[in-house]
Amino acid sequence: VINTNRERFNRMWADPVKHEYMARKVTENGSSLNFKSGMHNSPKAGEVLYRSSYELVVFQLLDDLPEVEVYYVEPFSISYKYEDKLKSYTPDLLIHYTDGEWLVVEIKPESRMDEPINQAKFSAAQSLYGDRFEVWSEELIFNA
Repeated sequence: VINTNRERFNRMWADPVKHEYMARKVTENGSSLNFKSGMHNSPKAGEVLYRSSYELVVFQLLDDLPEVEVYYVEPFSISYKYEDKLKSYTPDLLIHYTDGEWLVVEIKPESRMDEPINQAKFSAAQSLYGDRFEVWSEELIFNA
């Protein structure tokens, strides 16, 4: 299980004004429609590709946060083993904060968190980065 520093996350995104991009479409059964991709022009990361609406929301939030100095999208790859095969995993973000701290982040729908391949990826990243690796799902992104 990946622990998220919820206190820091809540402090970062504690703005009482809800941003317009926080709105998301929800199906009748309550699941999010997150199959959106495109380019985002970020003042902190340059022109970056987002592969889901969750990623876009996070990028926009990071752009608005004064304590985020810069962030890098899909910054590097991590080797991991799954089903006796060596594979490569690329986390979604490397965030550098103005206080010198940094964080490696994967953005993943809650419904996919427990998939064995994702657990193998998360375990590899956590073994390298410890508590500087977090997985952010819609539960955290939209309910902070």
